[in-house]
Amino acid sequence: MDLMLHTLSDLLHGMAEPEDLAMFNRVVCRITGDGCWIVENYSLKANGYPRFRHPDTGNMAVIQRCVWETIHGCIPANKVVVRVCGNTNCTNPDHLKLRDKAETQDVMKARRVAENRQQLAGIGQLVVPPDLSGDVVSTVGR
Repeated sequence: MDLMLHTLSDLLHGMAEPEDLAMFNRVVCRITGDGCWIVENYSLKANGYPRFRHPDTGNMAVIQRCVWETIHGCIPANKVVVRVCGNTNCTNPDHLKLRDKAETQDVMKARRVAENRQQLAGIGQLVVPPDLSGDVVSTVGR
């Protein structure tokens, strides 16, 4: 694992024109053992995606989308950038790919269903204090 910090523009060197990479000069990344480039110095959206103020538009932008567009061009309207590594904070272009929005929605729905099933399975393992067990059983049993 690399304990050094790198600017994203240095990590992307050679993948795009230097002037196109300048927007990433202030984005600092740490490289993990599995090759993820983890953004260290920018805020994460509530869903875990790093974002920064895009220098051209002044709007907040998800860094991975900007990396994809810098290297590959515009993202089609029916596509989204996903991380094959599963780490929402990863900006390594080798871990980014485009996927259909509909397919992504199906994957996310399946993931939520699986998580809900795990949570429901865990309910059966709750330890109920003896003084409440009768109330809980009668309430659950209705």
